[in-house]
Amino acid sequence: MEQMEPAADDDYVAMESQASTASPDYQKYLMLFYKWSDLTIVDACIAGGAVVATGLILHGADLILGNGVAVNSPFPLFNGSMLTMAIVFFINPSPPPYKVFLQCTLGSWAFGMLLRYLMLESVSVTIIVTGMLLIYFKWAKAMFPPTLGVAIFLITDHTLVPPVGEGPVKFMLYALHWLVTPWLAGSFCFYMVAIQVSKLRAHVHTKLSLLKFAAAFAAKTDAELVDAFNEIDADGNGALDARELIQAWQKATGEVLTVEQAKEKIDEADKNKNGTLDQTEFIAMIRKRHDQGNLRSFADQFSDAKLLEVFQHYDDDGNNEMDTDELVVAWKKATDKRISAAQAEELIKQGAVNGTSTITKEEFVQLVRAHG
Repeated sequence: MEQMEPAADDDYVAMESQASTASPDYQKYLMLFYKWSDLTIVDACIAGGAVVATGLILHGADLILGNGVAVNSPFPLFNGSMLTMAIVFFINPSPPPYKVFLQCTLGSWAFGMLLRYLMLESVSVTIIVTGMLLIYFKWAKAMFPPTLGVAIFLITDHTLVPPVGEGPVKFMLYALHWLVTPWLAGSFCFYMVAIQVSKLRAHVHTKLSLLKFAAAFAAKTDAELVDAFNEIDADGNGALDARELIQAWQKATGEVLTVEQAKEKIDEADKNKNGTLDQTEFIAMIRKRHDQGNLRSFADQFSDAKLLEVFQHYDDDGNNEMDTDELVVAWKKATDKRISAAQAEELIKQGAVNGTSTITKEEFVQLVRAHG
């Protein structure tokens, strides 16, 4: 028998997923999370987790290369002084330009190496080098304060002291080795992770923000959503623009959107791409994110119209009635469940209002909804 084409996306009641088997309690808690979660805290957890994971991986690599002792690694990737730099990479939605970091690093390294070579090591020197670096940052028009750690490390750390009797060239090679690895090599790893994580953070922020907005309206009926739409639609023109969405978004989620962010969110749900949301698009945006939790079975992904198409496709003799053999095949398509001829006969007995041995298309839909 010819296979029927799968349902188109627009025919699904749940627009984003196949049927969900999530329990009502799970959906309730998920809805509460959407409604009460703080976008800033979620973003901070992602960024903080990425910093911790990256640092542990780099430190673990040092332990492996150093046979269990990180400082023995020939190519170290991690140093404690890098952590303030890592925070700057992750604290904003995206890391600062790497050129700025590199420029400030080289300046700090030069100051630190000079003062260490001159054997100027004291709290006063550390304070003075801080002022010198500030002057350098201003002159270079580049600001990355954590690179101060490079100079301080070179001045105060005694692991860089070359063997007794070695000259300035040997010391410079030691300092250069530390600059390349771990500082630049490790920071590059942190930076690349920060770039990738920034994309994830932006995606999560956008999706969670939309879900929070939708959660504020999820319990409403379509009629109530129309009323909510009309309340948001300040100018009464039947469409929500960026300005109106900004006000509604702040009221529903507490988040203040920029005009650009509001336009991005409108664009995601704007089917006809006219730059605004009409009533249908507004309701679809809400239902798209929360009705999928109400699906109880495979069949719930199909609209009644699609189930009627299934009936017509498997009504082989075209008499607008479905017998046992036809129901066995159609049931698999509509519910993704296999049934025997005896089970199909029992279903027909339950569904046939007039007690016949066949069912009509309306009875087929009712049976699928009740037992699918």
